[in-house]
Amino acid sequence: MQKYDLTKCPCGSGKPYQECCEELHSGKRQAETPTELLRGRYTAYALQNGDYVKASWHPDFCPAVPPRFMVSDYRKIKLTRLEILREEITGDTGVVEYIARLRVGTRFDYIHEIANYVKTGGRWYYTDGNQLH
Repeated sequence: MQKYDLTKCPCGSGKPYQECCEELHSGKRQAETPTELLRGRYTAYALQNGDYVKASWHPDFCPAVPPRFMVSDYRKIKLTRLEILREEITGDTGVVEYIARLRVGTRFDYIHEIANYVKTGGRWYYTDGNQLH
């Protein structure tokens, strides 16, 4: 697993991990917006927290592959920066466009996605996304 300085949360909020995404990962509180859920999921991927990745994925959309295996594919990847481009919320649906920058060994790359969210039972879930890169 890649090492992260947890005095600053990997999501880029500027807060310590313990005061930011750890509260989502531990269940202490739920994400209040799709962007906050995206930040929590990004950090879960960075820290290989497959349980949170699965719990934050709407069950109707979550793939059959257990997230712990999906997350284990990230062992050689270091997520370096999350950039939120826009968030749109309409009722119980949300869209977040973002760029996640990463490093694989010495090679730099990025994921550009428009991610879709739905609020069910007062809780936001990731459903799916359209990768632009």
